[in-house]
Amino acid sequence: MNEIAHIYLENALTIKQLEQLHEKLLKLIHDPVDVVLQSASIEKVDTAGIQCIYAFKRDLEQMGIAVTWDNPSATLIDAARQLGFSELLGLA
Repeated sequence: MNEIAHIYLENALTIKQLEQLHEKLLKLIHDPVDVVLQSASIEKVDTAGIQCIYAFKRDLEQMGIAVTWDNPSATLIDAARQLGFSELLGLA
């Protein structure tokens, strides 16, 4: 059984937070652990944030690493739907 890494997403998933988030996510690319994205506190989302999470999820899944959501916020779900990323992010 794989280990699990929990990534706690802050209350904003926007371009302003991406550098810090990107660094956190890059560390996981080299570790063969499944990832759970804790996203209940997200209150603000922009296109760059959605794109970053999508690229991260896609890359890990191509490497055979599972990426799942734990309690995604309504704000995140709505933003993903509006931007056409619901299915790609597993939020449909």
